[in-house]
Amino acid sequence: MSDKTKILKTDNATIYQTNDNCQVFNGPISGCVFAMPGSTVNQTPVQQVKALGDQQQQSPDVIGEPLNLGIFDTRLFPTPERLEALRAAIGAAIGKGDKAKIDLCSHAEWYWLKRALMEAGVMEKPGNGEREVTDVAFVRQIALWFPEMVDGSDEKTIRRICKGMSEERGRWTMNGKPLRLTEVYCNQNRLSGMKKSKIERIISVAYEGVLKVLRAPTDSPRRGRAHAL
Repeated sequence: MSDKTKILKTDNATIYQTNDNCQVFNGPISGCVFAMPGSTVNQTPVQQVKALGDQQQQSPDVIGEPLNLGIFDTRLFPTPERLEALRAAIGAAIGKGDKAKIDLCSHAEWYWLKRALMEAGVMEKPGNGEREVTDVAFVRQIALWFPEMVDGSDEKTIRRICKGMSEERGRWTMNGKPLRLTEVYCNQNRLSGMKKSKIERIISVAYEGVLKVLRAPTDSPRRGRAHAL
């Protein structure tokens, strides 16, 4: 090696410059470029490229950010924080085998959870000929947010839940239309065809536990929408 050789060390490579137009690289270098004399060439160590690649791969994934499958009104929930508040409110109202909450072990009570959220005004409303949010989409959203409640990859379980929701919807109709939670509450003493204990439970866990909570009055001028989030 010539006495005039200049040595430049970096974290990942060593550059030996033997004259003005010749450089020898020793180290994990990527993107080597051959240039004409007098030009400047910038080389990037491999490890640095890998680190940047890892950063770019991880950046879109925000830990803890809730996902919305499109069943909630994006005008009300335009940010992850707003969706997180809704998820927390739903999480506080549901359980498995908990008598004080909507019991998701009961397929029928899945229907009343959906009914409460619909009447609270948080569900995406149909428009331009579109139908309301399907039971399948609803169950998948809850499974996504609360995997401990139901396995979203278990198609048989999802179908059984949806069947139970459909059957429960059919039991609570008036003039061919599903009864609203508010109608169950206002007419609880006149629904003679239903068990009183069932009516009281629906009112307790769905009307009081979800609908009224989400409709808690605030300074918001909107009525019939979710105020508490």
